[in-house]
Amino acid sequence: MFGLLSVSELVGLGNFRRGVFLIAASLAVGAVAVWLGASVVTRSRRAAAGRPRGAISAIVIGAIGVLCSVLLLVTFAVLWNQLSAYSRCMQSAITLAAQQDCQSQLTRSVDAETSRLRSAR
Repeated sequence: MFGLLSVSELVGLGNFRRGVFLIAASLAVGAVAVWLGASVVTRSRRAAAGRPRGAISAIVIGAIGVLCSVLLLVTFAVLWNQLSAYSRCMQSAITLAAQQDCQSQLTRSVDAETSRLRSAR
């Protein structure tokens, strides 16, 4: 829950669509890193050359980026209504108490959604 709030603050409190585009772009960059790293390793094996420096680390870091991006996109897709309501609430919250009310409202709505998803199993 707190990680989701940190990500929402990182990508811009008032604009979750921008956050989705940012995460989708990081997904694309991670996928390109994995693809390029894998192609470099394959070419070096065909040429019987030594291991290219950084290719394995590019694959690992790219795969971690892809995994994190996919997890965040799935989370945003599942909780889109709650996050949109939170964004609207925070845009209109002027005082610290109002911001805390927005956060508690988000916590309650996310808890309700996760319990609904658990019961659907």
